[in-house]
Amino acid sequence: MAAAGETNGLVDICRYRSPQSRVYTHYSTVHDMHTRIEYWLVARALLASLLPGIVGQEQSGFTPVGSLSYNLRTLFGVISRIDPSVRVAAIFLDEEKAIDSVEWGFMEAVLLHIVVGDVFLKLLKV
Repeated sequence: MAAAGETNGLVDICRYRSPQSRVYTHYSTVHDMHTRIEYWLVARALLASLLPGIVGQEQSGFTPVGSLSYNLRTLFGVISRIDPSVRVAAIFLDEEKAIDSVEWGFMEAVLLHIVVGDVFLKLLKV
């Protein structure tokens, strides 16, 4: 069970020590740590200041204003400047769920078939 109370203009989310008790706490004596919500709030506040220095401006993931359309616009810009006489390929993976769903053996076989360089294949295998 959870309870909410207001102190100093902030809303605190608490949990009951037991279902029968109306005594609640912010601190878990069982785990000797603060509740998960407090850690989540602190982590979110810390990451908000750290992420801009870690995640590049060209990345649309892990940012509050990021969108797939930014990457697509970049891709379309690159495609529009390609010399038609040069054979090129663009591989665009959405890594959010791609790691779980890509059959890497098949991916490697396809890339070998279209004659992708060894350096690129080694980078994919890392």
